[in-house]
Amino acid sequence: TSKVFMKMNAAKALDNARSRALYALVKKVQSVFRGRLARKTTTPWRKIAEGIRGLLRRTGLDSPARAMLSGTQAKRGSTKRGSRTSLRRVTSWNGEGIIA
Repeated sequence: TSKVFMKMNAAKALDNARSRALYALVKKVQSVFRGRLARKTTTPWRKIAEGIRGLLRRTGLDSPARAMLSGTQAKRGSTKRGSRTSLRRVTSWNGEGIIA
C-alpha cells in the first residue's frame, strides 16, 4: 500500500476509536435519561447532552455515536433486535431531538 493509504488508514483508525468512545458516552447518557434519574437528580443532563452535541459538531464525526445523536440508523447494530427503536428513542431525550 502507498503512504497515502497508510495515512488514510491511520486517520480512519483514530476516527473509529473516537467514535467508539463517543458511542459509549452516548449510551451512558441515554441510560440515565431512560431512568427516573433524569427527573430526580440535579445533574444538568440537558447541558451534558448539548456538550456532546457540540463535540460532535466540532469533530465532525461520521460515526455510530453521531448517528445515535441525530436519531438516524447507525451502520453498526442495524439488526432487527430493537436497535432501531432505541435509536428512535434518542430523538426525544429532552423534548426536541438531539441533532448533531
